[in-house]
Amino acid sequence: MGSLSGLRRLYLWGNQLTGTIPEELGDLASLEVLDLDDNQLTGPIPSELGSLTSLQWLNLADNKLTGPIPSELGNLSSLTGLNLADNKLTGAIPQSFTNLMLEHFYFHGNPGLSVPEGAAFQEWMVAIAEVRGPDYSPATPFAPVILSAAGRKDSFFTSELTLTNRGTVSAGLTYTYTAHRGGGSGIARDFLRPGEQRIIPNAIDYLRDRRIPIPDTGNRIGTLRVTLRDFSSSQVGVTVRTTTTVPEGRAGLAYPAVSAEAGFDEAVYLCGLRQNAQDRSNVAFQNMGTEEEGAITLRTTVYSGEPEVLAAHVLEDRTLQPGGFYQYSGLLGVLNSVGGNRQGYVKVERVEGTA
Repeated sequence: MGSLSGLRRLYLWGNQLTGTIPEELGDLASLEVLDLDDNQLTGPIPSELGSLTSLQWLNLADNKLTGPIPSELGNLSSLTGLNLADNKLTGAIPQSFTNLMLEHFYFHGNPGLSVPEGAAFQEWMVAIAEVRGPDYSPATPFAPVILSAAGRKDSFFTSELTLTNRGTVSAGLTYTYTAHRGGGSGIARDFLRPGEQRIIPNAIDYLRDRRIPIPDTGNRIGTLRVTLRDFSSSQVGVTVRTTTTVPEGRAGLAYPAVSAEAGFDEAVYLCGLRQNAQDRSNVAFQNMGTEEEGAITLRTTVYSGEPEVLAAHVLEDRTLQPGGFYQYSGLLGVLNSVGGNRQGYVKVERVEGTA
């Protein structure tokens, strides 16, 4: 096969091929795709494959390949996709890989494989659009709500976004915005240098500038998942400050993004709610799960805090897709109050789904 000098694409995936990868495949100077995925191939990756300078996609996943990754693969100047997952490769990923302009890099399922230390390699890694590896476990801070929307009495609320990288290497950020009102769900990416704190005055405008298709007018409300694509993800903080203009400046609420692992999967109670001429308690919830985890259905039960009114009111179940948001405004209105002053608490429980 090494004599097929004009061959551009070679697909042999999903067979029961055994033995080693022939080093003669490195002579296929015109080869653009080499896909040997899902076979029983053994032995090392031939260093001769580093001569395939026209190669754009190399897939050696799901075999039984052993040994280190040859540094010669760093010569694959046209390569945009590399899949080495689910083998038995060992050692460190070659430093020569920083020469590659990869968009997709998969190396998970190789317990003996490691990522080199050093800022240069890690900055190269975070520039890749999609990475999966044994040392790569991205954190996913979840901002419960960001918005640009009108409120009562001529108020208009916007969300300021603060990103802080306390680490010593650059962090790649992938934003997933899920619209609740106004439309425009989408994904965008950005970077945060080591030690940098970036204050973004209007999160919605910022995401629009990064080509998420959020409309430029109207009430826009949604949730924001921030996937931290680096190797020190715990060092990045995400904070939101939602405010409106008042005569003395701006007033509102600041809140940190919550890690997905901190979400509730058991029934929870929210106490101290009230509704009267001065105050109105709203209750909001979100699905912090991933696309793989899917939708959840939540049930909200309202309880009166007044001994004279002991009835519980079960509200309509709400189903939320991943990233979904729902808010009850003034939900204590369902209570029969004493003297017009409503106060009580709610229980929220997941009745379907796993997120």
